[in-house]
Amino acid sequence: MAFSCSNSDYETAVKIGYRLCHYVDSISRKKYMFFTVRTNRYCCFNSILARIIHEQGRPQLGIPWRVGDAGVGWLNCRGFTPEELSSLDFSKIDLREYLQYVERKTSLTTSEISNIEQRIKDKYRNAVEN
Repeated sequence: MAFSCSNSDYETAVKIGYRLCHYVDSISRKKYMFFTVRTNRYCCFNSILARIIHEQGRPQLGIPWRVGDAGVGWLNCRGFTPEELSSLDFSKIDLREYLQYVERKTSLTTSEISNIEQRIKDKYRNAVEN
């Protein structure tokens, strides 16, 4: 049972399968005789859109995925503050992955999806300019 998974490990695996998680790093957790158990660490979100915005928005704002040294630091999976979210340049965020997901889950055409994408970018661009 030394190598069994916890309930949270199973939950994370399911979230990874649904593409809700961002891989941060891998750390050595425990050593058993000749084996070193490595743990992959992820930040998981409630939606694909939230993950995409974090993956592309954090570099814009200089927000790291971990605090401290690589492999030993704490994960920084916090959400954006309202101020941080409003300062993102959404015109630089590539929503193709999300729009492909929406297209698979709905009966929208590619042109309707493109129209929605453009309206989202225009709305956020106008909000930033005002």
